[in-house]
Amino acid sequence: MTKEIVLVDMVSHSEMHLPFNEGYVKAMSLAYPDKAITFAACDGHVKNIRAQVGVLPNVKYRVIPQFDELLSHHSYHHPIYGRRAARYYTKWLSDNFNLENIDLITVLGSRAPVISVLKKFWKNMAGECHFLQHNQLGISRSWRSRNPIERHFDYISVLKRGLPKNQKLLVLELGLDDVVLDIAPAMRGSVEVVEHPVLESEWLPPKNLIAGEPIKIAFLGHCGKGKGFDVFCKIAKQFNSDNLKFYAIGKENTAQASEFDTSGLALPPHKTHLAREKFVELLGTMDLVCLPLPNSVSYVSSGSIIDAFAAAKPLITTSNQSHIAIKEKYGEFGILRSEQSDLFKFFQDLADKPDQILASYENWKRNTIKIRKARGEQEIAKRIRSICST
Repeated sequence: MTKEIVLVDMVSHSEMHLPFNEGYVKAMSLAYPDKAITFAACDGHVKNIRAQVGVLPNVKYRVIPQFDELLSHHSYHHPIYGRRAARYYTKWLSDNFNLENIDLITVLGSRAPVISVLKKFWKNMAGECHFLQHNQLGISRSWRSRNPIERHFDYISVLKRGLPKNQKLLVLELGLDDVVLDIAPAMRGSVEVVEHPVLESEWLPPKNLIAGEPIKIAFLGHCGKGKGFDVFCKIAKQFNSDNLKFYAIGKENTAQASEFDTSGLALPPHKTHLAREKFVELLGTMDLVCLPLPNSVSYVSSGSIIDAFAAAKPLITTSNQSHIAIKEKYGEFGILRSEQSDLFKFFQDLADKPDQILASYENWKRNTIKIRKARGEQEIAKRIRSICST
């Protein structure tokens, strides 16, 4: 009987994490061509993944309800309702698979109740279980309940209790394994880094700076305070000129839109969802990407950073643990600044002496290409195999 791999995304809605999941499914298929792979998510997400991935001979799809739909309108932090929702998926696994035939289960976006329930359920199985972290750590670091019962079952407390030998936590950026181990020493030996895939289908040819034309600088993705769009608007307002043009390539945050002065932007945020094809097309015309990310984004691989790498665009962004680790491994890929004032100083220098400031542009571009090559599906497939005993 052909051994099986099950990839379960119980968190994502139709559009959420699509580029990541596409890259991960492709990489998993390449890593294990002789195994039957099932990808399970909500109906809309499955439809979108099918359309993007195309036909892979060893991959099939199943529809499951989203985790939030199973909470009966309660928070997933609730120790009863969260764990009850998580047990739906262990029952689903038992009802639909021969558990002894599964070599690997990967939970793509693992909330605390899921880890608590599944780690006990899977503890004595022969196969492995991987809990993949998106922004669960960042959310938990920014807010924790004061209720001692809820706190006992939250993400940080779950990590502090460690994992069984046949289970691992996967973090999606360099340096984040050190963050996890600082918080939860019991995770030593159970946490692995898989660098966030960069979809080969979206790699763009590098763009050259053209003398006499304005330098085009883009903000990417959701245009809200949570990603630093407020700071980007202030930068654009101050430095917009014939030589520097600023663009928002992403969707407007409707609730916050009135708080942003977008008068310095050559392209304001889109009012509705921006089709991926249009997003990639616009990004291809840019020279730099500026993402003044707040500290709350320190514990997650930002999809917009990955989009910049895919398009070979040097980055002007915040200095955090993962960005520093990427620079240490691959070299400078742009400018990292720890303080907001330092970002403004960079743009003042760029406005005053562009040739001097952009002297390293070609080197930055070469390193973004190096980064995306290391994160293509073939290389991610090798990395997955290296951390699996299957």
